[in-house]
Amino acid sequence: MKEPQNQTEEVEFLKQREALTLLFQNTRTAVISHGIVVSLILFTLWEDVPHINLLLWWLVAVAVAIVRGVHASMVLRRMDEADAEDLRSSNFQLLLMTFAQTLIWGSAVVFIWPEAADARSFLVVILGGIIAAGAVMLSIHRQAFFFYALPIGVPMVIKLGLEGSRVETTLALLMIIFISLMFVTVNRLSRVFLAGLETRFRMQALSRTDPLTQLANRRYFDTFLDNSWQLSIRNIQPVGVLLIDVDYFKSYNDRYGHPQGDDALRQLAEVLTLAASRSTDMAARIGGEEFAIVLPVTDEEGARLVAEHIQAELAARGIVHEDNPTGLLTVSIGVNVIQALPESDRVRFIEAADQALYQAKAEGRNCIIFSQGENNV
Repeated sequence: MKEPQNQTEEVEFLKQREALTLLFQNTRTAVISHGIVVSLILFTLWEDVPHINLLLWWLVAVAVAIVRGVHASMVLRRMDEADAEDLRSSNFQLLLMTFAQTLIWGSAVVFIWPEAADARSFLVVILGGIIAAGAVMLSIHRQAFFFYALPIGVPMVIKLGLEGSRVETTLALLMIIFISLMFVTVNRLSRVFLAGLETRFRMQALSRTDPLTQLANRRYFDTFLDNSWQLSIRNIQPVGVLLIDVDYFKSYNDRYGHPQGDDALRQLAEVLTLAASRSTDMAARIGGEEFAIVLPVTDEEGARLVAEHIQAELAARGIVHEDNPTGLLTVSIGVNVIQALPESDRVRFIEAADQALYQAKAEGRNCIIFSQGENNV
């Protein structure tokens, strides 16, 4: 899944995914309801509408409902792994499917419009009820409701207006007022719902984000690493971790002060974010001047390239550190990459990376050391 690049993007992404998930879950329920209602119309209008028109309309309505249901189930199965592009595609598909379904309902005023006044009133009530039900089901997505209501409302208002009688003209006006009120209501409900989602996801993001660097904190690092570890076992793919420590950072703080030290850490965090640029990577601050990057589906060569990129980018920034022999701020990096097995120990995996980091610092700092443990890739 594509990880958003900052907290605002992440919250927006999670809002969209949650809303779409609920909408597609509701779609499966709506499919059953549509099937029941179109069958009820078939039964009720059988004596008032030409049978061929009624049967064809019923078959198309049921077919489109079934397609919507199957499509919703397919989307929901892959929603947890969706990235931002997937969400945009799913949103477009939702609008398209919604429009297609309600276009069938709107076509009822052309293909199965009964001559008898009581049957016509029955159909008008049903179509109005479909719009009202859509307002409930789509109250979290005002754009979807727009695509839902207009294909029904516009043909019905035109048809009633063209009939010319006082009652039907009044019904057309009432339908316009009704649909307008539904739009206002859905718009307000959508805003309230999305605002609630934003508050919820911002609180979640804060609980797993380091406030200084805006990277993941230690708590989320552990969770993400555990998930990546399980994926490595399940998919028989390697997983890597980089443990990164700022060289002589205590001396840096003593010489330049903690505010400048904090700024240096923020710049390093930017470097790590650029290095962990793949959709599956994750950078975290796990201690004062200690950082980590988790690299799912990465072999030793890939991990080496990421580590070298970090050191090169940090050097290019030229952060002065007079107590460092290089004259610049540098980092030491310990790396471990393995193919995790069911019997592998995740704790020992991290300990091996930590030992590699310790060795890097012992060998003069500003270098990259790889662990040579069991199952290394």
